[in-house]
Amino acid sequence: MKSLVIAKTTKLLLLSIICFVLLSACSQNKSTSPSLQGEFNHYFKDKKYSKYVQDNLNDTSHAKESRQAKSQVLANNKAQKIALKKVKNQLSSKKKNASNQLKSAVANNGLFKPGKASSQNALKQKAPLSQVLSIVLNNNLTIKNSFEEAQASLAKYDQVSFLDDMLAQYAAFTKDLSLTGSNQKHNKSVAGGFPFPGLTSLKASIIDQAVESSRLKLKQTTQDVITQTHQTYYKLQFSKQEISLIQQEIELLNALKEEIKNSYSTNTADLNSVIQVDIEIDKDRNKLQVAKDKKRAQQAKLNALMNVSPDFVLGKLDKLKAIKITATAKQLLQKAKTSRVEIALLKSEL
Repeated sequence: MKSLVIAKTTKLLLLSIICFVLLSACSQNKSTSPSLQGEFNHYFKDKKYSKYVQDNLNDTSHAKESRQAKSQVLANNKAQKIALKKVKNQLSSKKKNASNQLKSAVANNGLFKPGKASSQNALKQKAPLSQVLSIVLNNNLTIKNSFEEAQASLAKYDQVSFLDDMLAQYAAFTKDLSLTGSNQKHNKSVAGGFPFPGLTSLKASIIDQAVESSRLKLKQTTQDVITQTHQTYYKLQFSKQEISLIQQEIELLNALKEEIKNSYSTNTADLNSVIQVDIEIDKDRNKLQVAKDKKRAQQAKLNALMNVSPDFVLGKLDKLKAIKITATAKQLLQKAKTSRVEIALLKSEL
C-alpha cells in the first residue's frame, strides 16, 4: 500500500515537471516572437512607460488623425488668409483716407481759410494780414514739423501688415524645427502659427485713434501759430503807431522850443522854459528808441513765423479796426466747448 502511494506521487511530480517545461517553452517562444509590435509591447511593459507614450507609438491610427488635423488646419489657414487680405485692403484704404485728412488739416484749421499766397517782394510794398497768414501756413517750420510727425503716424498701418507677414513666415519656417533639443512637433498648434485677422483689425482700430490724435495735434499747432501771427501783426501795428505819435510829439516840442527861443530873445520867456522843453524832448527820444526796439522785435518774430530772412521788412500794414463782440459770455463758453481742439484731443485720448 505504501509503495502504491509513492508511485502515484512520483507520477504526479513528473507530470508537473513536464507541464512546467512545456509552459516555459511556450512563454520563451512568445517572448522571442519576431513581431516588432510584440517587442515594443514587451519593452514598454518592462520600462513602465505612460499610456500616452505607448498610444502614440503603438496606435497606427495616430498618423491618420495627424493628417486629418493638418488638413483641417490648412483649410482654416486658407480662410484666414482670405480674411487677412480683406483686412489689409481695409488698412490701405484707412491709410489713404487718413493721409487726405492730414493734408487738409492745415487748410481746414477752423480759424483762417488761406488763399493764394503773394510773393515776399509783394509784401515789401503792402502786407495785408490775410497774405501774411497765407505765407505763414505755407512756410512755418512749426507747422511743417507737426505735419511730418502726423504723417509718420501713418506708417503704423504698414507696420501692422509687415509684422503679421513676418510672424507668419517665421512660424512657417520654425514649425517643424526642434528649437529646444527635443521633439516638440506634436506640442505645437499649427493653427496658432498664422495671424488672426480679428487681432489685426483691433490693432488697426488702435492706430486709427493714434492717427486721429496726430491730426488734432496738427490742427491745434496750426491754430496756435495763427493766433501768434495775429498777435505779432497787431503788436507790430501798435509799435508803428506808437513811433508815429512819439515823432509827432517830438516835432511839436521842437516847434515849441523854437518859439520859446524867439520869445527869450525878446525877453518874453525865460531860460527855464527852454530847459524844460529840452528835458521833454529827451524823454520822448528815449521812448522813441524803446518803441523802435519793440518794432524790430515784433518784425523779427513775424519773420520767424513766416520763415523768411531776419532782415525782411514788411510794407504797409492793414489799419487797425475795432472789433465789436456781440455774443454773450454764455454763448462764447458754449462755442468753446464745441469748437476747441484741446477738448476734442482730450476726448480722443480717453
